[in-house]
Amino acid sequence: MKRIVSLFMLAALLLQLVSCGGAGDTADNAGTTAADTLAETAAETDRSQYKDSLPELDFGGAEVTIYSRDIEPFSYEMGTSALNGEIVNDSLYERSTKVSERFGVVLKNTVVGDPMTDVQKLVLAGDGSCDIIADKSINVPALAVNGMLYDLLGCEYFDFDMPWWPTAMLDEIECFGRMFYCSGDIALTMIQYLCGVFYNKELAESWNIDTDFTALTLDGGWTLDVMSENSAKVSSDLNGNGEYDLDDLYGFLQADSVCIFSFATACGLKVIDKDNTGTPYISINNEKTFDVIDKVNVLFHQSESSMSAYLPAMVQGAVEGDKISIATGMFGNDQALFYVTLLYTAEQLREMESDFAILPYPKYDEAQESYHSNCRDTFTVVGIPICCTEPNRSAAVIEALSAESYRTVVPDYYEVALKEKYTRDETTGEMLDIITSSVSFDLGVLYYRSLSSLHHTFQWCIEDPNKEFGSQFAAKQSAGESGLKIIIESFKNYDDAR
Repeated sequence: MKRIVSLFMLAALLLQLVSCGGAGDTADNAGTTAADTLAETAAETDRSQYKDSLPELDFGGAEVTIYSRDIEPFSYEMGTSALNGEIVNDSLYERSTKVSERFGVVLKNTVVGDPMTDVQKLVLAGDGSCDIIADKSINVPALAVNGMLYDLLGCEYFDFDMPWWPTAMLDEIECFGRMFYCSGDIALTMIQYLCGVFYNKELAESWNIDTDFTALTLDGGWTLDVMSENSAKVSSDLNGNGEYDLDDLYGFLQADSVCIFSFATACGLKVIDKDNTGTPYISINNEKTFDVIDKVNVLFHQSESSMSAYLPAMVQGAVEGDKISIATGMFGNDQALFYVTLLYTAEQLREMESDFAILPYPKYDEAQESYHSNCRDTFTVVGIPICCTEPNRSAAVIEALSAESYRTVVPDYYEVALKEKYTRDETTGEMLDIITSSVSFDLGVLYYRSLSSLHHTFQWCIEDPNKEFGSQFAAKQSAGESGLKIIIESFKNYDDAR
């Protein structure tokens, strides 16, 4: 638990802005507030003084090249080229400087459009010019399946017991004593891409919805049925044109297609699970999946109260990023009671006048023991390509960057939030504590390229309620099972492949 909290402590501070808008992606529920967690962690250790286990090393001025992705606004994630007075940029620059000076290396952050493809070409050419790859969490595993990454557990200098490595992810991605990539405090997107439910408190009050959703969540009663029932109470043709469009009011709003599968995770479903021997198997084809799809479809398609910006013809021609911007603008303009999106959306709602809060995704029912959250499937993970001639040097750099992120980058990111925060009631921290402490990961999502997009079968049945899960799954099952065998073999036969 401590490792998860340390990774996501940023989010608790970042979202201090959410309670009072007005100035200009299987864990138990957390029982403490984010403030309590901060105080406890502060008492246990001074983050800036937390020591890593790395020895004294000197790599003699060697250049260490990181291939990272060019994605706005996070292209600085693996390092920046100069100081510019912006606190996060400067903190990342200083992180690189400290690691460079400590180990006698020159860090080179090579930002490219498609790191996975570029690294594939380098590996096939035997070109050792890339030492570390930092790419989407759905891209890097594909390199692992093709035997293009080192086993991190076989490299020196990694210490996965340190608080900058989240246990929930490590437990999922390690199979048969192998682990080919990782993520944690080194990647800010792992924090910013957590999924949550934003809700407009003032709309709830004006529509005579007297349920305290934060209290209900703490009591374990925040469920899909509750969300649907309350979403159905809110809708209005605000522009009076006789049809519901982007100018009207909705009970439920969604724009990011990836946030659809978060409902599956929230209800305890996994595409791939592990048996008691640690062997992965396909687990999503079960009766509960059908029930969850039925429940989610009620939320998504109950007449005028639901508006998924991913679905209507009026925005079908727009790229997904534009759809998300449209939906975020609608929520900020008091046009939705509930909005499912990523936590970093809070940064874009600083000017929102109405009071809003953030909830975890709802449970399947009250009998479900705990809430479950996840990250958008494009958060950043890191690995070491087999074309790298000095993998242990790369391992030392990754560990050092992660440790320095824990000590300085994440706290400095807090400061950005603190400078622009608004007053927050303590339940905001409690909700966030639930989201961060219940984060889970799914091999079926991480390895979707090898599994014939098996997890999309759930999403497709929500986007089009006329589609039936059984037939969608059956169409993908054979390819998915074949892909899983290849994934398992890539772990078991790693030594033979090399």
